[in-house]
Amino acid sequence: MRTDGKNKTLLCNIDARNINIEDNWIYFIDRESTNNLSKEHDKIYKMRTNGTSLNNINGDKAFYINVSDGWKYFYDESDKAKLYKMKTNGSQKTKLGDVIGTAINILGNWIYYYDDSAGKVGKLYKIRIDGTQNQLVE
Repeated sequence: MRTDGKNKTLLCNIDARNINIEDNWIYFIDRESTNNLSKEHDKIYKMRTNGTSLNNINGDKAFYINVSDGWKYFYDESDKAKLYKMKTNGSQKTKLGDVIGTAINILGNWIYYYDDSAGKVGKLYKIRIDGTQNQLVE
């Protein structure tokens, strides 16, 4: 679709969420298993902005993905929803700590998120993209 809302084009028939676009690629999480991509939902996929080259990046179940500078940041459901980063090609998966939260936004070298740990629900935190300096945003 153009920025004025005209020329809408269906790229694929997938119930996608957390859609990110970087370098002519669309990154998203497969919301439902009914689209025949996999028997499980919540997998990370990418496809070209023209709808071609659809593929699963890796087998991780994830949510709250954000893509920035060749990296995707996400919560890995297989590790109790801890925060990870991984190259957009699926390599270099790195745990960024025992951070459990919702929403991920990248600004510069910081990841902003809401902590969902016991006793911290709803509080805004930030952590460096290398996993250091985790701190409450006052």
